[in-house]
Amino acid sequence: KEQLFQYTKGAHLLLLFLGFAGQSDYVVPAKLYEYIAVKRPIMAFVPWASQTRLLLEEHGLGTAITSHDPEAASQAILKYFHDHNHGPTQETLSGQVAAQYEYKYLTAQLSTLLDNVLSNR
Repeated sequence: KEQLFQYTKGAHLLLLFLGFAGQSDYVVPAKLYEYIAVKRPIMAFVPWASQTRLLLEEHGLGTAITSHDPEAASQAILKYFHDHNHGPTQETLSGQVAAQYEYKYLTAQLSTLLDNVLSNR
């Protein structure tokens, strides 16, 4: 697992495929959280109304391609290629922002929420 993390961290661009179906609107894949941890730009193929797209845009994590438009995908790839040729790949998040998406932090938040719900029964 550590070796895979190192390969991912060495990438200049990370790809995430969720598809464009509306059933994916409320799906945030675990892979996104892994990508957040390595702080590399993400190009994601996701529905327009998806939570994944909102996270990408809210935190400047990368580019969301929201339709079967090859021109949009081509432009995004060319932008990242241009950026790569003009300097080192920039980290997309500060450590502080990335920390709020770590499994330990999210699990603690869920635990607190469940404790509150159960204590108010």
